[in-house]
Amino acid sequence: MRMDFESFVEWSGEYPGILSCQNGVDIGYSLPSEFGGTRGSISPEDAFLGSANVCFQIVFVRIAESLGIDVLEYRSRAVGKLDVVDGARKFVRIDIEAEVKLSSPCADSRIQKVVDATKRGCLVTNSMDLDIAVKVITA
Repeated sequence: MRMDFESFVEWSGEYPGILSCQNGVDIGYSLPSEFGGTRGSISPEDAFLGSANVCFQIVFVRIAESLGIDVLEYRSRAVGKLDVVDGARKFVRIDIEAEVKLSSPCADSRIQKVVDATKRGCLVTNSMDLDIAVKVITA
């Protein structure tokens, strides 16, 4: 199945610019403050890492539900490892650490099955050329 998604960017000579997303939200953006941008706006690096983190959560919960695991809460931290590869800056790895609250205890092997299926099913992380490492802590 082929689908297209689109976004629009408007920039008037200074930051923040405006990113208009297909899902109906407008977001102010800038380059990262580490590279001279303004704080308080999303950066491309924030969006890249955030999209991986959000997509992983959405797919994780859907897969868990399909396996009869009731997820009550999900909180995660994603850390993107930036490096220079062939003279260009590039994310080379994302580490996601999730804390998941379940309605009832679940075997670690079942949670690992959810993680493995999520890695295969997450559109965003599957579209990235880097390593994805995941650690899930359940409560």
